[in-house]
Amino acid sequence: MKRRRWDSKTKTKIVLEGLSGRPVSEICNEYGIHQNQYYSWRDKFLSEARARKNLNFEYGAGECIILI
Repeated sequence: MKRRRWDSKTKTKIVLEGLSGRPVSEICNEYGIHQNQYYSWRDKFLSEARARKNLNFEYGAGECIILI
């Protein structure tokens, strides 16, 4: 299978869908990616967001809360 390259806009869209509460398994099936790939993108997205805006994130009960 040929490797796909994902642009940063698409990665961000996928990550934000997960952070909005949509099940990760559903997102991964739709885009044809592995859950590990999603979580890798999410972690990178959140670490960059923290560095830029000095934000804190909390996880619980399947949702992400942004603390400003």
